[in-house]
Amino acid sequence: MLLKSITSGKLETVRVKRKGQVTIPSKVRRRYQIEEGDLLSVDTKNPSSIILRVKKLPEPGRAIGSEKQKRILDDLERLRKNWR
Repeated sequence: MLLKSITSGKLETVRVKRKGQVTIPSKVRRRYQIEEGDLLSVDTKNPSSIILRVKKLPEPGRAIGSEKQKRILDDLERLRKNWR
């Protein structure tokens, strides 16, 4: 599998391990600030390539906005009602 940095155009080669795990090289992780626990979206629209997109989540306890908070609370309430 090859990882290509869009900004530099340089290809990085990585090996796929037995369980499908891939290690992203440290210089790529540093450049894109990828840290343990981050989510990556996998785009497979092009059959000859895979694109990873970094999805950053807010830090625990950090403000997320009142609309998002309301959605989360509504989802939790719906789950609580359906739990019984």
